[in-house]
Amino acid sequence: MITSSANAQMKYISLLQRKASAREQERAFVVEGVRLFSEVPRQLLLKTYVSQRFQDEEIGKYKELFDGVNYEVVTDRVFDSVCDTKTPQGVLAVVRMPETKTATKNREGLYLILDGIADPGNLGTIFRTAEAAGVTEILLSSDTVDLYNPKVVRSTMGSVFRMSHRVCRDLAKEIKEMEENGIRCYVTSLTQSENYTKVSYKGATAVVIGNEAHGVSQAVLDACREHIKIPMDGSIESLNAAIACAVVLFEAARQRR
Repeated sequence: MITSSANAQMKYISLLQRKASAREQERAFVVEGVRLFSEVPRQLLLKTYVSQRFQDEEIGKYKELFDGVNYEVVTDRVFDSVCDTKTPQGVLAVVRMPETKTATKNREGLYLILDGIADPGNLGTIFRTAEAAGVTEILLSSDTVDLYNPKVVRSTMGSVFRMSHRVCRDLAKEIKEMEENGIRCYVTSLTQSENYTKVSYKGATAVVIGNEAHGVSQAVLDACREHIKIPMDGSIESLNAAIACAVVLFEAARQRR
């Protein structure tokens, strides 16, 4: 049993929890809780830990989930100290990052492009929404919040393991190439824009969602031929990024069905 937060393994977990640079260097991140642990593909599972309380009181309820899984037991105090959540569930794992793949650019794909999303909760919610709407692949700008931030990972509710995704260094260049390959790119914008319900999302299509405060960058706006907007009443100028994303993606999904 691990009994000290000075233990090398516990220090490693704390480092992965706190620093995006460490996660990138190690190509690993941390998941917490029974639900997320159950979503981890076994080939990505590097190390598993449970709290002493979970070992004594809960693990018997999850016999199938832990079948064949080697885990270490950590005292409750030390376990809680390395968790990012306020009320840890007693299960924590170090996980290898999924391999990213080059976009397929197929003629039927529905792509989601994220330009500078800053809020971890928004990014996680967007991943869940994209999976539900049938998105083929998610492309993220390099300045989007780290996908493997603990809060993002929790907010995805497992979609991070199921959704094809990759980070793009030059999003504007990527969009231009997609346009050249016959993928229509619709960017959400407030100026010179068509109502989002009046355009076609059938066939190869990409939807671009921008930063919560500043919207889509000028370079990305210039790269997209089609600009769309969500009509709104009242004095509201814009929607939360995750909500705007859901509105447009489910219109796309409706049309494509």
